[in-house]
Amino acid sequence: MIPLVNYLGYRNRMLKVSFLKLIRSASGGRNGGSSNTSQTMSAAKSFVDEAIAKNKVAVFSKSYCPYCTKAKDALDSFKIPSDKYYCVELDKREDCDDIQNYLQSITGGRSVPRVFINGEFFGGGDDTAAAKKNGKLEKKLSEVGAI
Repeated sequence: MIPLVNYLGYRNRMLKVSFLKLIRSASGGRNGGSSNTSQTMSAAKSFVDEAIAKNKVAVFSKSYCPYCTKAKDALDSFKIPSDKYYCVELDKREDCDDIQNYLQSITGGRSVPRVFINGEFFGGGDDTAAAKKNGKLEKKLSEVGAI
C-alpha cells in the first residue's frame, strides 16, 4: 500500500507542475507575456555576467535547496569578505528561469547551486563540499585572493 501512496503523491505533484507550465506558456511565461523573451534573456545574461565578473566568489542558489546550503556552508566556513562574495537566491527573483537557462548555456547545467570562483565555474554543492574536505577549495580561494 505504501508504494501506491508514494506513487499517487508523486503523480499529483507532477500533474501540478505540468499544469503550472501549461498556464505559464499560455500567458507568455512568468512575466505575463509583457516582455520579449530575448530581452529577458539578455537581462539575465547581463546580470549573471556582472555578478561573476565583479566578485571573486559568486553563487547562484535557491533558498530551499539542500545542495545549495551545502555549498554555502562550505564557503561560509572560510569567512570570505562580503565585498568578494555574492550569493543570489534565484527563487526570490522573477527572472529565475531565464537566469537558469543562461547558466545552463555557460556551465552545461541549470541546476543549483552554480558556484563560480574568479570568473570560472567551480561546481555544484557536492563539488564544493568535497573540495572543502580535501583542501582544494581553500587553496583555490587563497590563490584568487578571496581569503
